[in-house]
Amino acid sequence: MRGARAVRSLRYRVTLIERDELPEGAAHRKGVPQSRHPHGLLDRGRRELSAMFPGLDDSIRQRGGLDMDAGLELATLNPEGWATRRRTGHQMLFASRLLIESVIRDRVKNLPRVKFVEGTEVHGAVVHAR
Repeated sequence: MRGARAVRSLRYRVTLIERDELPEGAAHRKGVPQSRHPHGLLDRGRRELSAMFPGLDDSIRQRGGLDMDAGLELATLNPEGWATRRRTGHQMLFASRLLIESVIRDRVKNLPRVKFVEGTEVHGAVVHAR
């Protein structure tokens, strides 16, 4: 979906082919095996996605996402033992993959020249020269 957002200014039509039928909102689906795992957007990735989708952070927070300084709020076990917790100043945004994906998908669906084809599996590609 990120690519769809990136190429919209190039005046191409973008077709996203999805094996699953896409749910409304944040719901589990067969084609996302890690959907039940917690996910975190690292600081840089969060900022890049927010530049592409202004207000993304707020949308994720409004739907349950949490800001977290991982150095302070997560326990890390290294070979030497438990790491000392310390403030890093890098904010991560934690949410389920389902939530992150649904917020981005809602925004991509509203982009001009972007079409979703659901319930379709791709087995190969053919390139035609113009």
